[in-house]
Amino acid sequence: MDNKPLLIPFKSLVLSGAFLCLFFMNNALAFTAPATQKSDSLEHLLRSSAGTGQLLILEQLIPLYLSENPKLALSHSHKALFLAKESRNYRMEANALHHIGNATRYLLSDYAEALDYCSKALKVCMEHHLPNEQISILLTTGEIYQELGNSYKAIENYMQALLLAESLGQIKSSADALNKTGQVYRSIGNEAKAIEYHMKALTLCRQHNYLQGISDCYYWLATTYQNMAQPELALQKHDSALAIRRRISDYPGTGYSQLEMGKIYLQKGDAGKAKAAMEESLQIFQSAGMARGEAMAYNYLGALQLYNKRYEDALTYLKNALAIGELKNDKKVIRDSYENLYTCYSGLKDYEQALYYKDLFVAISDFIYGEESERRMAELQTRFEIAEKEREIETLKKDNELRELAMQKQKHFRDSLITGLILLLIILLLIIYLYRNNRRNTLRLKHTNTTIHQQNQELQELNATKDKFFSIISHDLKGPLNSLTAFSGLLIKHTDALSKEEIQMLAVDFDKSLKNLMSLLENLLEWSRTQTGGMEISPEPLKIRELVEANTELLANMAKNKDIQITTQIPSHLWAFAGRHQMNTVLRNLISNALKFTHKGGWVTITASEWKDAIEVMVQDTGVGVSPEAMEKLFKIEHKHTTPGTASEKGTGLGLMLCKEFIEQNGGNIQVESQVDTGSTFRFTIPKATSLQEAAVLE
Repeated sequence: MDNKPLLIPFKSLVLSGAFLCLFFMNNALAFTAPATQKSDSLEHLLRSSAGTGQLLILEQLIPLYLSENPKLALSHSHKALFLAKESRNYRMEANALHHIGNATRYLLSDYAEALDYCSKALKVCMEHHLPNEQISILLTTGEIYQELGNSYKAIENYMQALLLAESLGQIKSSADALNKTGQVYRSIGNEAKAIEYHMKALTLCRQHNYLQGISDCYYWLATTYQNMAQPELALQKHDSALAIRRRISDYPGTGYSQLEMGKIYLQKGDAGKAKAAMEESLQIFQSAGMARGEAMAYNYLGALQLYNKRYEDALTYLKNALAIGELKNDKKVIRDSYENLYTCYSGLKDYEQALYYKDLFVAISDFIYGEESERRMAELQTRFEIAEKEREIETLKKDNELRELAMQKQKHFRDSLITGLILLLIILLLIIYLYRNNRRNTLRLKHTNTTIHQQNQELQELNATKDKFFSIISHDLKGPLNSLTAFSGLLIKHTDALSKEEIQMLAVDFDKSLKNLMSLLENLLEWSRTQTGGMEISPEPLKIRELVEANTELLANMAKNKDIQITTQIPSHLWAFAGRHQMNTVLRNLISNALKFTHKGGWVTITASEWKDAIEVMVQDTGVGVSPEAMEKLFKIEHKHTTPGTASEKGTGLGLMLCKEFIEQNGGNIQVESQVDTGSTFRFTIPKATSLQEAAVLE
């Protein structure tokens, strides 16, 4: 197939490939209908708001205008700066300065002034510790230096943004900094280094399953391979980006990926695949209301028809592209349409129309070239001014160093004269210091002796308390063991005399004694581990509802035997940060106690509520209650308190002490409210899990 018709109409599209990549990645939303509707809605709200309300609206509105209406963005940014300073809102002041710099860059191509505003914004961020805003400003500063052709300064700012983003764990900003560094290296022809940085960004995004970032990394890798004339690799990376963008419903990204793939297919001569990709991108842009993307797709499809020498079909696509370009006053789209229409009419041998569009193409190309020339001149002037300022700064630094050296020489002579006086003063101060130090040490020794005496008394009291506690425990152990000995003696000596029912009754009592003894030993072991430091607390995010349901299910038979209804009212979103084993022990003891001291037909309610930084769990029963005298002994080791349950259940007396130990070790506290013959309420608090801790569990 003859490829000559492709050369003229497709040339502009190929040259605009790099612009398309950068324009899409930074400003894709500017061309969508929803963005326009949003800006109109925000403008209406802005007119009816005042003070801080206006600031909040402006912060949303300015980014929408930065690319589509930089003049309005600049005006709004100055208004936001005034309001932010008036209200001393430093974060919004930094953002307003940042927006002014960006708008100045887009509107006036005044890079020196744009850098000056970004520098002021950075100063506000550093003075008031605003790291998130600082990252965004550093990335913009890098972009400005990149447009000025100062690759070293661009990379320097991107690396500063990367270090700060990594320290804060910001995956998106880190990936942006790496990808932008790769773009700088690609712009200076170092594709190997560009691929290295895009791959670093890809690895980071994969580690955190950041799908949007992964697709962007593939897109930039594909663009780099296109520059390296490796279409197969470029198609492979575009295909990977496209799969993810479809998955996450990234319609702008999907459309531009398809468009780029269509261009590569057409360059390879595969017109069928090129057409399919371009038509799909056109449908996406039309559905999303993205006028510029739609115009680009029409121009690409027109170029494809020119490639196939289907001039009538090409004419329809190209006129559609031209109509959109004229509606949006997009000069580059208009230029591409004029060039393609000139080639199309030439193919149709309509030389009058061909000449007409050629003249229009030349005129608009000259206009665009003039604008770009002015922009390049402004860039060169700005680069020169920045270099001059940097030289002035270096000169000032050297002058300051010389002045400081002269001042140091003068100070040296003056210092030599007063050195003798200083030495005498030092000797005098040393004598005073030694005297005071000796006096201080004497007082400190006296205080230490007093402290040691007090600690000895406390240790003696603690030892006495533990001795008393162990004597109580030994007494409690004797009871179940004596019962077991008696039961076993009966079974051994009177087996023949006992009926089957009596043996079963003895077995039931035997089982109760064993379980009571086992519970006592388990609680004693748990308590001893907490006292000796043998138990490690390993806090983790815990879903309160699941924890409570697991323990109520464990005690369901006990509740059923006593015909007690257990009710739980736990919101599903509550997460605590504590040791799982300790919290299970606490809930099991509290619920078991509630069941033990509640009469048949009663109820036990377990609820939970959320505080600012803690979760409160409450276990409430309709049992026998606790007297004021008994409540004072509940959590004290020297007064181990145990009371039979409503069905004569025996307790170990250690459960509540364990609860108190475990809750306090996990950073909470426990309280009890009770009224005799009415019931008791035990409530305890534990730290609330943060969103990051919850996310770690979900992953």
